[in-house]
Amino acid sequence: MLGPNCLVTEGNVLQPHSRLGEGVVLGSGNLISHHAVVEEYCYLAARVVLGGAARVGHHSFVGLNVTIRENVKIGAACLIGAAALVLKDVPDGQALLTQGTQASPMPAARVRGLL
Repeated sequence: MLGPNCLVTEGNVLQPHSRLGEGVVLGSGNLISHHAVVEEYCYLAARVVLGGAARVGHHSFVGLNVTIRENVKIGAACLIGAAALVLKDVPDGQALLTQGTQASPMPAARVRGLL
């Protein structure tokens, strides 16, 4: 289900029972798996994969080529850096940067300067 004012570019796959909130923007080539939810006013760059029942909180940014595993919840106002592999829940307002293959939290003081 698509909320109002969404922008879905070419090559995206939205599986059954997935849901996009109001004002969501999807770059090209994303996979939004079954029962995944992207809340209001999120931006997902190109080639993002959301596993089944994953959730991205409102006003979050998900960078290029990010994978979020099944049942993982990204909090509100989060920033997920490019090529991150997110294996566990992320609290509200957290930024994750890629270091190797797994995403690592950024210190809260630095996050406030980015958002």
